Amino acid sequence: MVLGLLPGERALVIAAWPGDETFGMGGTITAMAVHGITVDVLAVAFATSVIPDGSSSTQALLAEFTDACDVLGVHDRKVEWIDGDRARNPAVYLPDLAALIEHGAGPSLETSRPAAVFVPARGHHPDRQAVCQAALMAVYPGWSRKQFLPRLILGYDSPEDRVWVTADGARPVLVDITGTAAVKGAALGCYVTQVHEDPHPRSLQKIQAMDQAAGAALATQAAEGFAVYRMTF
Repeated sequence: MVLGLLPGERALVIAAWPGDETFGMGGTITAMAVHGITVDVLAVAFATSVIPDGSSSTQALLAEFTDACDVLGVHDRKVEWIDGDRARNPAVYLPDLAALIEHGAGPSLETSRPAAVFVPARGHHPDRQAVCQAALMAVYPGWSRKQFLPRLILGYDSPEDRVWVTADGARPVLVDITGTAAVKGAALGCYVTQVHEDPHPRSLQKIQAMDQAAGAALATQAAEGFAVYRMTF
C-alpha cells in the first residue's frame, strides 16, 4: 500500500511541463504503479524554447515524455497545450486551465476519477503557481453532488524549488522510494534535454542527494516529500 491507496484505485499527477512529474515524484509514481495503482499524468503545457545545448523541440520533448512515462509505469499520459499563447502563458488562462484539469478530454478529474491528485507545490515559477492554483480550484468542494472529490491532494516540488524556495517548507508526507529510486533514475535519463550537469539542481547527482536527504528522515535510503492540501480517510 502506498499513501493509503489500494490496488485498482487511480492517481492523477498534474505537471506544469513534461518532466516535472519525473523530476519531482518519479519514485512515488513507480511505487504506486508497482502496487497496482493506475497512474495518469497530465502535463499542461510545452512551448519550444532555446536551451543551452540547442532547442527543446516539440518532437524531442514528447518522445522523452513518452519514454519516461513508460519507464515509470504511467498508464494514460498527455501534453495538452503545445506552443501557442496558452502554452506560453498558462497563468493568463486560469479558467481554461481549471476546466482542463476538471473535465478535459483526459487525463482529468472527470476521466480518471482519481483517489489521489498530485499538483505542483507553489514554487517560484508562475506556470507552476498557476497550475497549482487551477488544480485546487478544480477540486474545491462545490454545490454539485455529482462533483468527484479525491480524498488525497498532495503537492510535489521541482528540484529547483526544493533548493531555492521550499527548502524550509513543511513536507509532512514522505514516501519511501528506496525500492524505486533506480527506476526514477532511468526515467530521468530519458530527459536528455532537461538533465543538467552537476552542481545544477536538475543534475542526477543533486536529485539523488535531495532524495537521500529526505530518506534520512525515515531512516531509509531515499524518499520524496509532499505538501498536504487535502487528506481524508
